[in-house]
Amino acid sequence: MTRIEAFVPTPLLFALVREVAQGADTRLVFQRFESRHHRPGLFVVEPDADPASQYLAGGYQLAYVSVGDVPRDDQDWEFLERASAKLVELAGARQLGRDLEQVVIRPLAKQSQAAKLFKELQRRIASVCERGVRLNGVLYPRILYAKELVGGEMRLWVDIEAKSISAEILS
Repeated sequence: MTRIEAFVPTPLLFALVREVAQGADTRLVFQRFESRHHRPGLFVVEPDADPASQYLAGGYQLAYVSVGDVPRDDQDWEFLERASAKLVELAGARQLGRDLEQVVIRPLAKQSQAAKLFKELQRRIASVCERGVRLNGVLYPRILYAKELVGGEMRLWVDIEAKSISAEILS
């Protein structure tokens, strides 16, 4: 599988990313687009920071696990092309209360130097997830969901503007 689709609470997701990246020459980079509250940019997360809180509070929509490279500054948009072979992208994964956005994780380049990192992240996510989500009565067998969500219900909706799938967790 060249991509992972899952519903994983944001703190758990970034704890898994930190666990997988530990000891390797990796950095976490967040990206956001322009909004009423934030200007667009790339942000390199400090190793000792709380990435989940920063991701949610900072209005970010994408995260990258980078094997070695980081942007030169917050407007270094060439970074994504220059370092694409060294990046694993995490799109979505925002959470606000009981609203949980699906995360899609994939290596950014077909010939990826981050393939080993992606495979390990895939293994760790699978270890804390179940496979097959039933949303609005429809089964999506490829989508994973965190075991801690078992027993709850989710309601699916699509945000066309953000091009994201989200679920409300109903307990």
